[in-house]
Amino acid sequence: MRWIVTGLALPGLLALAQPALGDVDAKDASDAARSSAEPLRSATLCATLVWIFGDDDVLHAPGDVTPPSPAAGIGDRPGYDELFEGQSSRYTGRENRSEVDLDGVAPGFARGWDTRARLALALDASSLATRGAPVQVEDVGSFVEARWTFGPERPERPNTLTLRAFPLNGDRERVGALEAVGWGGAVGPAWDSPYSGAHGPVRAVRLELATGFAIVRMALKTASFLEPTAAGPSVDETSYGVFGGVASRWQAPVAVALDFGHFEHGRLSGGVAAPRATTTGASLRVHGGRGFEEPLPPAGFGMERSPFDGSVAGDERKDGIAWSVEGAHLVERLWDFERAGASTLVAARAVAAVGELRVGALDVRGIALARDPNFVMRDGPGVFPGQALPYAAQTRSEVAVALGASLALGRLLRPTFSAGVLAPAAVMISAVDRVGRPTGATFVVRGPGDVETLPPGEAPVPVVEVRPGFTFALSRLLEGIAWLDYRRDFNRTRLVAAPDGALARGFRTPDRLGYGLAARAVW
Repeated sequence: MRWIVTGLALPGLLALAQPALGDVDAKDASDAARSSAEPLRSATLCATLVWIFGDDDVLHAPGDVTPPSPAAGIGDRPGYDELFEGQSSRYTGRENRSEVDLDGVAPGFARGWDTRARLALALDASSLATRGAPVQVEDVGSFVEARWTFGPERPERPNTLTLRAFPLNGDRERVGALEAVGWGGAVGPAWDSPYSGAHGPVRAVRLELATGFAIVRMALKTASFLEPTAAGPSVDETSYGVFGGVASRWQAPVAVALDFGHFEHGRLSGGVAAPRATTTGASLRVHGGRGFEEPLPPAGFGMERSPFDGSVAGDERKDGIAWSVEGAHLVERLWDFERAGASTLVAARAVAAVGELRVGALDVRGIALARDPNFVMRDGPGVFPGQALPYAAQTRSEVAVALGASLALGRLLRPTFSAGVLAPAAVMISAVDRVGRPTGATFVVRGPGDVETLPPGEAPVPVVEVRPGFTFALSRLLEGIAWLDYRRDFNRTRLVAAPDGALARGFRTPDRLGYGLAARAVW
């Protein structure tokens, strides 16, 4: 077997080996090797290096906006995040990152059986530039797998029973396809998860049966949490998550998937008698299309798909139209705000729709979603950490729409344009002070742990963002990217000095105008 050594010029990263497979990539070769008499070992490396110069806000001083915006400079910064960051992908497209997959496939000793193992690791290369910081290496889906193929031979739709175990990190196993409505596991660039407070690793195992026109799957997830005891220090206690579902696999324009799950993740704060924190729910997804099956949601940096995301069913170059609708309904156990020492079940709902149209060189994509505040705050501290909202609180759901378009002008230039409007979720509480004057507070909920308090009497205002740009391909390896970004957000606040000398909450300046020039290598 001939090997090609692929090196990455970064300190601390070892050279990786990959077999020469002609025009067939390692994944296809791994699948083909299942029926081979000899085991196949392969190594694949996917990496991005991104250099950025720009300023996420040229209009204001660093302290006038959130997050703070330093002067123009080189490097990534949080201000470059788009309005819909993390809603459709766990990657921003600006990562300096490498992911390596070491695959092994071999036929089993019994007829119909084959086995597979994968070690998947990711290196955050940007950590190499921070003095004194440890190099961040994480597992991104290592597993071992055994598969039994039975029944009549049908290469296009075989009958299989697959057992896959995740020995290192199983938190990527979750319910839901789209990041915006996913739950029960890690979602988004921050890997928000109900297991983020686990004291040890999260591990999982999944059993999947594919037969006839359906795929049925069941999975188990476990993690340890520090829990108090009646006498003595806190000790590790195992929490369990059980989830599964059924999906169609018929050859039809429309496909359906129904998933459900129940997850325990430690106990609510409050001592040994506190009930277990739980999340229970179900998700339903319907999708279809002509020409291709899976739509891609709008993304930044030229509408491209992250190199670390999996492939999409169908040919991305074909003309056609595709759509997807996904909804989720959760029930979370939290402390009751009105009754001391009592817990309650809180409902959380979300729905999202994605569509894509490709005609020649034009690619148009859109996403629309609606999520109530409890769903936005899932997996993290909300307005009142660990507690349900007061009975009298009024809520406003998050409603958002984003559109993006790109036009391929030959192989070199691709102009892009994206725009979005997001009405943030909000919680409004009314009260009366000691002298009988009406008072209260309005909380804008942007995500798990991201809650903004508005001045008294103010209501949240929709946020608008517009981002034109273009991508210029220098080769299959290197491309140049340029963009402008304008955002108008009236919901950012800070404490300012009131006329009487006390501190009062006031609005930050709402307008942000930024730009960026980037060079990105992908291989």
